[in-house]
Amino acid sequence: MERALSVRTVKRPSAGSSSWRLLAGYWLGEERWSAWSLTLLLALATTAEVAVQLRLNAWNGILFDALETRDTARLLEAATMFALLVVAAVAANTLMLAFRRRLQIGWRRHLTLRLSAAWMDDGRPSQIARLEGGARNADARLAEDVRITCESAVELAQSAFYALLTVIGFMGVLWTLSGTLDLAPVGLPLEIAGHMVVLAGVYAGLGAGMAYLLSRPLVQIADRRQTAEADLRMALAVAQDHAEAIALARADARERRRYVRLFDAIAGLWARQTAALLRVQIFANAYGNSATAFAILVNTPRYLGGAVSLGGLTQTAQAFTQVVAAMSWPVTQSAAIAACHASMGRVAALGAALRTAEADTRGGEDKTVRVDADGGPSLVFEDLHLAEPDGRLLVSGFSATIGPGERVLADGDPTAAFALFMATARLWPWGRGRIGLPATSMAFVASAPFLPRETLRALLSFPDPPDGLSDRSMSDALATVGLGRLSGRLDERIDPERALGTGDRQRLDLARIVLRRPPWVIMSAPCDALPPEDALAVVGAVVAALPADATVVLCGGRAVFADLATRRVTVPHATTDRLFERPPPVRRGRFGRRSPAGREDGARRLP
Repeated sequence: MERALSVRTVKRPSAGSSSWRLLAGYWLGEERWSAWSLTLLLALATTAEVAVQLRLNAWNGILFDALETRDTARLLEAATMFALLVVAAVAANTLMLAFRRRLQIGWRRHLTLRLSAAWMDDGRPSQIARLEGGARNADARLAEDVRITCESAVELAQSAFYALLTVIGFMGVLWTLSGTLDLAPVGLPLEIAGHMVVLAGVYAGLGAGMAYLLSRPLVQIADRRQTAEADLRMALAVAQDHAEAIALARADARERRRYVRLFDAIAGLWARQTAALLRVQIFANAYGNSATAFAILVNTPRYLGGAVSLGGLTQTAQAFTQVVAAMSWPVTQSAAIAACHASMGRVAALGAALRTAEADTRGGEDKTVRVDADGGPSLVFEDLHLAEPDGRLLVSGFSATIGPGERVLADGDPTAAFALFMATARLWPWGRGRIGLPATSMAFVASAPFLPRETLRALLSFPDPPDGLSDRSMSDALATVGLGRLSGRLDERIDPERALGTGDRQRLDLARIVLRRPPWVIMSAPCDALPPEDALAVVGAVVAALPADATVVLCGGRAVFADLATRRVTVPHATTDRLFERPPPVRRGRFGRRSPAGREDGARRLP
């Protein structure tokens, strides 16, 4: 075996702003006109809502001045104005809700379809599962974290825009109502114009600083809790799919203990999150409820001195509360920001893992296995080196040519044979060398086939429709693999995971090969769930049912399959060399900040 291999280093592309390009793709891609239109309409509706609030503030001053002077005519005028303002407020809020939800679902649809398309492209799920630090629970990230990201980010962006407009609008009101504060009565020869504006800035600044310190742990806790929740969902889903196997193995108690451990992890993080939220909530409530009283107390001397009317006092207090509330947006939204930021980091990490898998697949001839259809009649392996995703060598210098009509047993090390099978199927990019595919269709048979919930007729023709396949041909195919008892259930919808055992699912997968009769069949450990004699009988019957010029390659097959082979090739396992060095993954869950190595990779741009 060749040992003189040069070790190369796989460089990680710079993350930079790639995570933002992924998240902002809705506003930059083909749907940008719809995205920007909805964003503009939401901004206009938000602006209208702030305008209504400004008018309500002015109405508040008119009302209390009318009450102070007992002016009946002005009270009636204020009542009419209030009715109109209520209608305007309802209209603005309705439009805000409609535009916000349309923007949220549009963005979520774009991000979900983009990520899921990249996830299901070229076997990405199996690739990212093998990457060190690859995104765990990709299904939960696609379903839950994308939802949280899109819903929360739009709500936070809109509320931030609302807060900005509120500060701009009410700051002018507050400046006008504040007048000039004369500090001479307290011994200071100083006059402060717009003193309530200054006080609002100081009050909000102190609150925001304190809230930031209190809410800092929430991002990390939220991220870890979402991961723990996904782990529990995944464990329960696996248990549901393998309920019978767990029961037969008498592993019920062990699984229950595992669920307890998983839930205890969630409970511990829940308690930590609760403690952090309580600290933030206690401060936010005390801080927010004190704003109105603070404004009234500060301006009471001016009211008692006749410098401001009752309406002016209440209007000033309301304007102060609005400005402080708007400037305290980080205080009130700290928990939502933490949850949104954590979900964004998990979505970006999924994009990072997909980008890593894409880069590994398209890394160039000197970095990845080259698989192409050169138009020749044979399957050719030229100086093939296969490695684990971390660079450890599995296969070194493998070369072989398999011609039409051959029956080949590729045995040797099972792990190396499986890697050869996956590389031939274009699902194992790590390595170098060349695989030349024949210019004809090839069928790949895995030991764990994918069989969706369909009628038996649809399963036998999957993924193609059953058009053109007769009941007789389907029954014969089932009989060939030892499933003749199912011939009368062709139109029955079944769940193969529940209705069939592992061995029968493997038989059913081979029945599809009998029906399709492909010119090339590549199998990975076929019928390994059956006893050796039964496996030989089933695979032998399938091979016999294929055309004489069909090629069959058994990767990692049992020694008993040697009787079916016209030739054997050995796939040895390399144990000492490394083909490349991959830097440890770096997590950028909080955009732009590195976390310790060994965690999830940083965000990169999707293809």
